[in-house]
Amino acid sequence: MKTVRQVMQDEAVACSPHDNVAFAMMLLQRFKAPGLPVVESGRLTGIVEATALYGHSQDRPVSEVMARSFASVSPEAGLQEAVRRMDEAGAVWLPVVEGDLLAGVIAKMDILARLANPTDPKTDLPTSDALRERCVDLLKAGKEPVVLFIDIDGFGVFNKRYGHVVGDRVLVAVARLLEQLIEPESDFAARFGGDEFAIVTSRPRPEARQLASLIREKIRTMQVEGLEESVRASVGVSGGLREKVRPHTHYEATVDDLINLASRESTQEKARNAGGFVPEAFVEEERKEAEKAGAAEDPAAAASRRPRLLRITFSCGDGKARVQVELQQRQATYIGLASGPDLGENSLRLVVQATLDAVGKLAPGAWEAVVEGVHRSAPPMLRDMISAVIVLGRSHGACRLLGASFVEDDPYRAAACAALDAINRPLSGATARR
Repeated sequence: MKTVRQVMQDEAVACSPHDNVAFAMMLLQRFKAPGLPVVESGRLTGIVEATALYGHSQDRPVSEVMARSFASVSPEAGLQEAVRRMDEAGAVWLPVVEGDLLAGVIAKMDILARLANPTDPKTDLPTSDALRERCVDLLKAGKEPVVLFIDIDGFGVFNKRYGHVVGDRVLVAVARLLEQLIEPESDFAARFGGDEFAIVTSRPRPEARQLASLIREKIRTMQVEGLEESVRASVGVSGGLREKVRPHTHYEATVDDLINLASRESTQEKARNAGGFVPEAFVEEERKEAEKAGAAEDPAAAASRRPRLLRITFSCGDGKARVQVELQQRQATYIGLASGPDLGENSLRLVVQATLDAVGKLAPGAWEAVVEGVHRSAPPMLRDMISAVIVLGRSHGACRLLGASFVEDDPYRAAACAALDAINRPLSGATARR
């Protein structure tokens, strides 16, 4: 039975009852969410939807407009049960709750999409037919798909040496690993058959190759109960080389070609792993394809890349903190500075101010930017996130922008990334005109 835990978004965006209506509305718009869980100290205290915010003062606290009575679902509940509860509540999403702690959110649209796709009963991944359909959809949309073909090395040996139960655990472990490594916006993973898996992606070919390397590494280091040796996999990659729309494309035949080419490459890699012979012509062909993929980058797109965050430097003294943020774009370095009281989370605000100061030097005279607020949300069981609200003033008026970034290890780096996220679109336009 497919459960809510398999489909839910565990990196849910939430707000606090102490946030105001304006901030909640900006979160809804930024993340295109139908509603927000309201969380305090990790506990779900209510929910708020866009329709409940209209007509209220933007300064009004969320606690005064949120719904305190609402439907929820357990992560172990079945998908049909989640749909039934949504129908009873007239809702299109539900908070997922363990005890009184928020574990994530689940949307009806995601459930219906999951139920509509045929899945492999052993791994719960989509089947090869679903992967072919996704690949055809990309071709019809004028995109050039890349196919990764993953073949577990020596899988028959595992079955003979440890038994089919352990062999099945290997298949399931690989399936769960692929789900963790892919990005749903660009990638689609499926069990192709037997010990073979496949991914179709809209990533550029160099990025797809990086994903293939990561898959090899992670499979080699994963742990499987009852297995006393490491698992290895061969990964073949095809597609992503064409720079123009394919004329008079026979979509199904093209998909077959891409899968066959990726399968061939995985076979060549399997032979190499086993110490077999790999023709030099094959190696040379791969080298030329990689060079072609690298040379295919659009110079205009490269020139408008986002600035890269190099480093953040702090110094403190006399109760004040001084922050220096260094950005790099087009081989040039831009330094932003900010200083202020060294009090609590004010240091995050200083990082955002210093980042905006650096951006102002990157695109001088394009605008005036002021930090309205910096918000950190880190309830238990959800990912720590920092958001920045920036008021951007230009000749034709002012607007508010919201940027957000999850905290991986360094909250100050996340604060700088949140500032860059907020101004990325106007910054791209300003640097394009330089």
